[in-house]
Amino acid sequence: MEHCETIWINEIGKDVEITITFHYENDGIGSYEFWGTPGFDKGTDYPVVDEVDFDRFDLTAEECHIVNEWIDLNIDKIKEYVREKYTSEF
Repeated sequence: MEHCETIWINEIGKDVEITITFHYENDGIGSYEFWGTPGFDKGTDYPVVDEVDFDRFDLTAEECHIVNEWIDLNIDKIKEYVREKYTSEF
């Protein structure tokens, strides 16, 4: 299942909506047995960013280039933002 988060930036003198698409993965191993003792590792659900994009409708080629550069320079921060906001440990 895909999820979305939206952030706004103003790198070109006007607001641009950035859409971050992500899905959840889980690092648990499920049922296991250790020396005859059964157990269950439910793990942690965490988001994995699939795509970061924006609407180019009202933007010039130069403005699109600037926004793409901003995304490239900030992709690690964007991924960390999503991880911090959407990681769940139940």
